[in-house]
Amino acid sequence: MVYLYVFFIVCGCLEVSKYNLGSYCFRSAFSDTGLPPTPPMAASGSVAIQDVHHSTHTAVPFGWTRGKRSCSLGRCRGTADRSARKKTIETLLQTKSQTRTARLLRLSVDQVRHVMERSVSFGLSLRRSTQVYRHLSIDEKSLHKRHDYVSILTDNDTGIVLDVVGGRKKENVNQLIDKSLTPLQQQWVQTISMDMWEPYMLAAKEHFPQAHICHDMFHLVTYLNNAVNDVRKREVRRASELRRTKFLFLKDTANLTDRERIRFDTIKDANYEVSRAWRIKENFRDIMHAPGSRAAAATLLVMWRNEAVKAGIPEITKVANMFYGHIHGVVNAMALGRNNGRAERINGDIQELKTIGRGFKDVEHFRNTLLFFHGGLVLHKDFLIC
Repeated sequence: MVYLYVFFIVCGCLEVSKYNLGSYCFRSAFSDTGLPPTPPMAASGSVAIQDVHHSTHTAVPFGWTRGKRSCSLGRCRGTADRSARKKTIETLLQTKSQTRTARLLRLSVDQVRHVMERSVSFGLSLRRSTQVYRHLSIDEKSLHKRHDYVSILTDNDTGIVLDVVGGRKKENVNQLIDKSLTPLQQQWVQTISMDMWEPYMLAAKEHFPQAHICHDMFHLVTYLNNAVNDVRKREVRRASELRRTKFLFLKDTANLTDRERIRFDTIKDANYEVSRAWRIKENFRDIMHAPGSRAAAATLLVMWRNEAVKAGIPEITKVANMFYGHIHGVVNAMALGRNNGRAERINGDIQELKTIGRGFKDVEHFRNTLLFFHGGLVLHKDFLIC
């Protein structure tokens, strides 16, 4: 009886050792990658094995079955590491959420973030220094509520984010351009779109002396929209009819509902300052889309500015004089038709990523996330196209 008892104990130890060998291979394969010792996914899929003691199913990756003694440690390490990182990247691209990816793959958020950082570094190392960028844009984005800004350099033709740095001072923009483009690539740039932020303009003139600076139409119209709203807020104190009309003046007339249009037409035809300010803004939008040469664009802009000043509305006069002080950039935008349209669309995607991820921890986290999803990078060796 004693011999039989010893026999069962020895058999149990051997069975346990079979399971532990497979776990050792996984643990060794993922030891320096930040990934878990028993990943739920592997290179070619997984099979479900029922746990008779707890009535649950455990995922066991194909190719690394329990008790497989023939696999060498080096082979486990290479294949498991590569396939696990690929699976993490693919899941991230689908979910756009590090937290959800970690939950689906049974990883920690730090492990997912580590894979993202390695993928971005790998992709940046493959970027060609001979790539030609003709049209660029520089834009800013608020990272936190306390006005922590980042500067983003984007290829205007493709919408690819080239790089991101924290801050929007001249030295920050110099750093952004120098680490994104080689001196030869900087010489090929023809236009660069931006708002009227002076550090951006100074850095652009220093790095791209041959390029045309174009002031983005989106930002120009935003200045005028803010001026129109300031006029409305000043005038609403003595005209109760203007209450709750903010979005009537900001909304495109083509998007107004029938009820909104009836009310807006009544206000627009009345002799309010905000109505005249709105017409000046719409006239500017019309001349921005008018085709023609730089000389024709400059003539239209000067005529518009004179009419805006003649209206005698302080808020509009201030914006019109600001445009006139940056006449070269505004005329270039009118004549060449360049704007930050792609960069502004990326701002919508950034806001989506911020909402899904509930904000960003720091600038480096924001940079890696943006380059991962919008950098046009090759994130894994298996994604290379020969």
